[in-house]
Amino acid sequence: MYRQGNQQILINIATKDWLSCDLVIACGQRFAERSQNDLQAVYDPKSLLNTLRIAPKPPTTDETRLTALVQEFLRILGLLPAGIKRGALYTVQFGLGILRDHVAQFLTEAAGLTGRSGALNMSRDLSSKDMSLLNNLPIGSKSAQPLIEDYVKIAIVFLPLAKRHCDTHGAEWPAAWINAAANSLATLIGDANAQQFRQLQH
Repeated sequence: MYRQGNQQILINIATKDWLSCDLVIACGQRFAERSQNDLQAVYDPKSLLNTLRIAPKPPTTDETRLTALVQEFLRILGLLPAGIKRGALYTVQFGLGILRDHVAQFLTEAAGLTGRSGALNMSRDLSSKDMSLLNNLPIGSKSAQPLIEDYVKIAIVFLPLAKRHCDTHGAEWPAAWINAAANSLATLIGDANAQQFRQLQH
């Protein structure tokens, strides 16, 4: 596989036994962002490795991205009734996958790990508690009612966690989006359950 970005080229090779190897060809600016601790020189005649800082930058979290991920999560959640009404179960299942992915992206961003390559590295970079949470998220059903329940289960897990992280990192909390999603879900889960959904942010 060959992929070219603005500042680097990625070449990925997988053997027949699925041993995966990445070759990254980076520009000088991208190389300078690395540290000596996370690289090992194989051939370095100009000692470029020694020009890098010794320790990596401390993890940083983008507060605006945390807010954006919560907003997108709520947007997809609020569209659930429309998908169910149309009988578009494939679309609803696809949306559930996006919700799962947004939980993973949020945890990665909250831990300051955005930019780490490879989904398989998540088990190394995230805490065992976070990985347990991800491993136990619903994976989707084939009929409408179980799918509705899967959406609600993910929301019950994600929203209180997201609120804590947003508060910790000073990220804006989209309370209006919560209310809008709850109003939409009320058509499926009833007003009483929708009110409980609103309480997840407290």
